[in-house]
Amino acid sequence: MYDIQKIGAILSSQIKQKVTSLPDFTEDSIRITNLKISNVQQSLYDSYLNFNTGLLLFTPNKVTLSFTFSYSGQSSSGSASFDLKINILKIRIKNNKEDQTQSVTISMFSKESDFTVYEIADKDFLEKVKTALYKGFDNNNILDEQISSKIDIVNYYKDFYNNKKSLNFETSSFFGSKKITINFNRFLGFCEDVTGKAESALCYYSGEIDGEDKKDKTKAPINNEKFVNPNGTFNTFINIDLYNKIVANILKEGISEKTFKKDSLSKSLSFDFTVSSLKNYFKGLNSYENNETFEAKIKINELNSKKMKLNAVFNIGNSNDVFSLDIKMDTNLKVEIIRNVRLNICLDNVKNIEIYVKSGNVSIIDESGLQKAIEESFINSNESKCLSDDGISNPTTGNLANTLIIIPKNPPKSQ
Repeated sequence: MYDIQKIGAILSSQIKQKVTSLPDFTEDSIRITNLKISNVQQSLYDSYLNFNTGLLLFTPNKVTLSFTFSYSGQSSSGSASFDLKINILKIRIKNNKEDQTQSVTISMFSKESDFTVYEIADKDFLEKVKTALYKGFDNNNILDEQISSKIDIVNYYKDFYNNKKSLNFETSSFFGSKKITINFNRFLGFCEDVTGKAESALCYYSGEIDGEDKKDKTKAPINNEKFVNPNGTFNTFINIDLYNKIVANILKEGISEKTFKKDSLSKSLSFDFTVSSLKNYFKGLNSYENNETFEAKIKINELNSKKMKLNAVFNIGNSNDVFSLDIKMDTNLKVEIIRNVRLNICLDNVKNIEIYVKSGNVSIIDESGLQKAIEESFINSNESKCLSDDGISNPTTGNLANTLIIIPKNPPKSQ
C-alpha cells in the first residue's frame, strides 16, 4: 500500500510537470497540434505487485490522462479535449545489492477504444479524430518515449527518504549514557519478496551512523516473533550490524568502569563479597582474612552482538589492584517491546566464559565454579544491560512501523 501511494503521487505530479512538449502529427489527413496534458487521474489499488520478480502491473485502466489539442482537417478545424485510459502500466524495479543502486523501466499501453474525444459535434468526424489520435500516439511512440521516459521513480524515492528525520536517543547507563543519532535519510532499495512465496515483502530503512553503510543487510536481522507493530500487520527486524556499529561507537568514546559489589545485585547469589568466597575459586589469598570484603572494577574492552571482553580488577579491604582477570564470553541478545511502541535490544545472557589471570599472585583452582559465579553475577546485576533505559521509538510517530525494516504478515492477495 505504501508503494502504491508513492507511485500514485509520482504519476500525479511528475507527468503533468515534466511532459511539457508533445509532437505534432498528421494521420489520415487530420493534423493534430498543441497537444498538452491537462490532468492526470489515478487509482492504483487492486493492482498486481510482485516484489519477487520486481513487476508492478497496474491494469486495467488504473491511470487516465486528459489532454487538450487543436485539430484541422478537410471539413473542420478547432480545439477539443480527450481522455486516454492507460490500459496497462508496467513498471519493472530492480535493486543492485553490490552498490545499493536502483533501476526502473516503465511502459504504457492503450487501445483505440481507450481514447474518448469531447467537444466535436460531428460524430463521424469525431471518430476520425479519435483514430488519428490513436495512430499518432502509436506511430510516434508518445506513451513511452514522451511520457513514460519522463517519470523518475528512483529520484522521487531518494527525495522521499532524504526528508526522513533522524532518530536520536540516549543509551542506558550500562552503555555510558551516550547520545546516538541514527539516520534514515538514504534510499536503500525497493521492497523485495525474499522468500518468493508472494506472502510478504521486506522493505528497507537505512539506519546508519557515521556515513553510508552499503553492505547488504538482507540476511542480517535480529529476529523476534513478538516484534510486531500492534497497529498493523508488520513484523519489524533490526539490522544487527547497526547494533554492533552503535556499540562500537560507544566503546570508541569510552565507557567508564563499573564497580561490582554487594549493592550491585538484584538478589542474593550463591556467594558473598568476602575473601572466603574468593578462596573457593582462587589460590594465593592466604594473607587476607576470610571476612574481609572485596569489590571488582569492571572495564568493558570489546562488545558486539556475539561476544564481550572485559577486565576485572579486584580490590580487597584497603588493598587496591590485588589481582586482575581478563574475561571473554559469548553473548545473547533479546529484543523487547515497551508500551507497544518502543523497542529495546538487551544483553540477555552469557555463555562459554573464558578466564585468564592478567596480574597478581593468584591462580584459578575452580574454573567451572568461577564461570558459574560470573554468569550468575551478570544475570542478576541491578544495572540494565539494554541499549536504552526507556526504549527507542520513531521520532515522528512513536510507531515501530517507520523505524528500521518492516515486513507485512498476511498482506492482501493483490500485493
